[in-house]
Amino acid sequence: MASCGKNDLKEVAVFTGKDTIPSQIATAITVIYSDSAKVKARLTAPKMIQYITGDQDMEMPNGLNVLFFNDSLKTNSSLRADYGIRYPNKYLIKVTGNVIVSNPKGDTLNTEELFWDENKNIIYSNTFVKVKEPDKIILAEGFTSDVNFMHYTFKKVKGTFSINSPEAQ
Repeated sequence: MASCGKNDLKEVAVFTGKDTIPSQIATAITVIYSDSAKVKARLTAPKMIQYITGDQDMEMPNGLNVLFFNDSLKTNSSLRADYGIRYPNKYLIKVTGNVIVSNPKGDTLNTEELFWDENKNIIYSNTFVKVKEPDKIILAEGFTSDVNFMHYTFKKVKGTFSINSPEAQ
Protein backbone atom coordinates (compact mmCIF):
# COMPACT_ATOMS: atom_id res chain seq x y z
CA MET A 1 0.00 0.00 0.00
CA ALA A 2 1.45 3.34 -1.04
CA SER A 3 0.20 5.22 2.02
CA CYS A 4 1.98 3.04 4.58
CA GLY A 5 4.91 4.72 6.27
CA LYS A 6 6.68 1.47 7.13
CA ASN A 7 7.42 -1.62 5.15
CA ASP A 8 5.56 -3.79 7.67
CA LEU A 9 3.54 -6.67 6.21
CA LYS A 10 1.63 -7.14 9.48
CA GLU A 11 0.42 -3.55 9.31
CA VAL A 12 -0.60 -3.98 5.68
CA ALA A 13 -2.43 -7.20 6.52
CA VAL A 14 -4.64 -5.35 9.03
CA PHE A 15 -5.90 -3.12 6.23
CA THR A 16 -6.12 -5.72 3.51
CA GLY A 17 -7.47 -8.71 5.43
CA LYS A 18 -4.50 -11.08 5.29
CA ASP A 19 -6.73 -14.16 5.33
CA THR A 20 -8.24 -13.15 2.00
CA ILE A 21 -5.04 -12.54 0.06
CA PRO A 22 -3.91 -15.64 -1.81
CA SER A 23 -0.19 -16.25 -1.98
CA GLN A 24 -0.67 -19.05 -4.51
CA ILE A 25 -3.49 -20.25 -6.74
CA ALA A 26 -3.18 -23.52 -8.64
CA THR A 27 -5.54 -25.50 -10.85
CA ALA A 28 -5.78 -29.24 -11.47
CA ILE A 29 -3.61 -30.10 -8.46
CA THR A 30 -2.41 -33.50 -7.31
CA VAL A 31 -0.86 -34.01 -3.88
CA ILE A 32 0.80 -37.32 -2.99
CA TYR A 33 0.99 -38.32 0.69
CA SER A 34 3.69 -40.78 1.68
CA ASP A 35 5.10 -42.26 4.84
CA SER A 36 8.49 -43.97 4.99
CA ALA A 37 8.77 -43.73 1.19
CA LYS A 38 5.41 -45.52 0.70
CA VAL A 39 2.57 -43.75 -1.08
CA LYS A 40 -0.44 -43.66 1.26
CA ALA A 41 -2.87 -41.33 -0.52
CA ARG A 42 -3.42 -39.13 -3.57
CA LEU A 43 -5.49 -35.95 -3.33
CA THR A 44 -6.75 -34.23 -6.46
CA ALA A 45 -8.64 -30.96 -6.70
CA PRO A 46 -9.65 -28.65 -9.53
CA LYS A 47 -8.41 -25.58 -7.63
CA MET A 48 -6.21 -24.87 -4.61
CA ILE A 49 -5.69 -21.51 -2.96
CA GLN A 50 -2.95 -20.94 -0.41
CA TYR A 51 -3.29 -17.84 1.78
CA ILE A 52 -0.79 -15.42 3.30
CA THR A 53 -1.03 -16.62 6.88
CA GLY A 54 1.53 -18.00 9.28
CA ASP A 55 0.01 -21.45 8.75
CA GLN A 56 -0.18 -21.31 4.93
CA ASP A 57 -3.62 -22.98 4.92
CA MET A 58 -4.58 -24.59 1.62
CA GLU A 59 -8.21 -24.20 0.54
CA MET A 60 -9.86 -26.37 -2.11
CA PRO A 61 -13.05 -24.39 -2.80
CA ASN A 62 -14.24 -26.47 -5.77
CA GLY A 63 -14.06 -29.86 -4.08
CA LEU A 64 -11.53 -32.65 -3.82
CA ASN A 65 -11.09 -36.39 -4.24
CA VAL A 66 -8.75 -38.59 -2.21
CA LEU A 67 -7.69 -42.18 -2.87
CA PHE A 68 -6.11 -44.07 0.04
CA PHE A 69 -3.73 -46.91 -0.90
CA ASN A 70 -2.44 -50.09 0.71
CA ASP A 71 1.23 -51.12 0.52
CA SER A 72 0.64 -52.67 -2.94
CA LEU A 73 -0.78 -49.34 -4.19
CA LYS A 74 -4.27 -50.80 -4.49
CA THR A 75 -7.07 -48.42 -3.56
CA ASN A 76 -8.31 -49.14 -0.02
CA SER A 77 -10.86 -46.34 0.18
CA SER A 78 -11.91 -43.08 -1.41
CA LEU A 79 -13.18 -39.75 -0.16
CA ARG A 80 -14.86 -36.90 -2.02
CA ALA A 81 -16.24 -33.57 -0.83
CA ASP A 82 -17.50 -30.27 -2.22
CA TYR A 83 -15.00 -28.21 -0.21
CA GLY A 84 -11.79 -28.80 1.71
CA ILE A 85 -9.16 -26.94 3.68
CA ARG A 86 -5.81 -28.31 4.81
CA TYR A 87 -4.15 -26.98 7.94
CA PRO A 88 -0.53 -28.07 7.30
CA ASN A 89 0.80 -27.12 10.74
CA LYS A 90 -1.88 -29.30 12.36
CA TYR A 91 -1.65 -32.10 9.75
CA LEU A 92 -5.43 -31.88 9.48
CA ILE A 93 -7.82 -31.65 6.55
CA LYS A 94 -11.43 -30.56 7.02
CA VAL A 95 -13.90 -31.40 4.26
CA THR A 96 -17.52 -30.30 3.99
CA GLY A 97 -20.48 -30.57 1.67
CA ASN A 98 -21.77 -33.87 0.34
CA VAL A 99 -18.89 -35.87 1.83
CA ILE A 100 -18.77 -39.48 0.62
CA VAL A 101 -16.32 -42.13 1.81
CA SER A 102 -16.32 -45.67 0.42
CA ASN A 103 -14.32 -48.87 0.77
CA PRO A 104 -13.88 -52.06 -1.33
CA LYS A 105 -16.35 -53.96 0.94
CA GLY A 106 -19.12 -51.78 -0.46
CA ASP A 107 -19.58 -49.65 2.67
CA THR A 108 -20.39 -46.00 2.01
CA LEU A 109 -20.47 -43.09 4.45
CA ASN A 110 -22.35 -39.84 3.84
CA THR A 111 -21.97 -36.74 6.02
CA GLU A 112 -21.69 -32.97 5.72
CA GLU A 113 -18.42 -32.56 7.64
CA LEU A 114 -15.42 -34.82 8.11
CA PHE A 115 -11.83 -34.47 9.34
CA TRP A 116 -8.74 -36.37 8.18
CA ASP A 117 -6.04 -36.41 10.86
CA GLU A 118 -2.84 -37.15 8.96
CA ASN A 119 -0.79 -37.81 12.12
CA LYS A 120 -3.22 -40.30 13.66
CA ASN A 121 -4.11 -41.80 10.27
CA ILE A 122 -7.84 -41.53 11.02
CA ILE A 123 -10.95 -39.89 9.65
CA TYR A 124 -13.74 -38.72 11.92
CA SER A 125 -16.88 -36.63 12.18
CA ASN A 126 -18.81 -35.12 15.06
CA THR A 127 -21.91 -34.52 12.95
CA PHE A 128 -24.67 -36.75 11.58
CA VAL A 129 -23.41 -39.69 9.50
CA LYS A 130 -25.17 -42.33 7.43
CA VAL A 131 -23.27 -45.54 6.71
CA LYS A 132 -24.65 -47.95 4.17
CA GLU A 133 -23.28 -51.48 4.43
CA PRO A 134 -24.32 -54.28 2.04
CA ASP A 135 -27.04 -55.50 4.44
CA LYS A 136 -27.92 -52.47 6.60
CA ILE A 137 -27.90 -48.71 7.07
CA ILE A 138 -26.60 -47.12 10.27
CA LEU A 139 -27.50 -43.57 11.30
CA ALA A 140 -25.36 -41.92 13.98
CA GLU A 141 -24.04 -38.69 15.44
CA GLY A 142 -20.30 -38.88 14.88
CA PHE A 143 -17.87 -41.66 14.04
CA THR A 144 -14.17 -42.49 13.90
CA SER A 145 -12.39 -44.76 11.44
CA ASP A 146 -9.01 -45.67 10.04
CA VAL A 147 -8.40 -43.85 6.74
CA ASN A 148 -9.19 -47.06 4.89
CA PHE A 149 -12.75 -46.90 6.27
CA MET A 150 -12.52 -50.57 7.21
CA HIS A 151 -12.71 -50.36 11.02
CA TYR A 152 -15.12 -47.72 12.24
CA THR A 153 -16.97 -46.95 15.44
CA PHE A 154 -19.92 -44.68 16.07
CA LYS A 155 -20.30 -42.17 18.86
CA LYS A 156 -24.08 -42.11 19.21
CA VAL A 157 -26.10 -44.54 17.07
CA LYS A 158 -29.52 -43.15 16.18
CA GLY A 159 -30.79 -46.21 14.32
CA THR A 160 -29.91 -49.33 12.34
CA PHE A 161 -32.10 -50.56 9.50
CA SER A 162 -31.99 -53.71 7.43
CA ILE A 163 -31.54 -52.93 3.74
CA ASN A 164 -34.72 -54.89 3.02
CA SER A 165 -36.81 -52.89 5.50
CA PRO A 166 -39.03 -50.06 4.19
CA GLU A 167 -37.44 -47.64 6.72
CA ALA A 168 -34.03 -48.04 5.05
CA GLN A 169 -35.18 -46.62 1.75
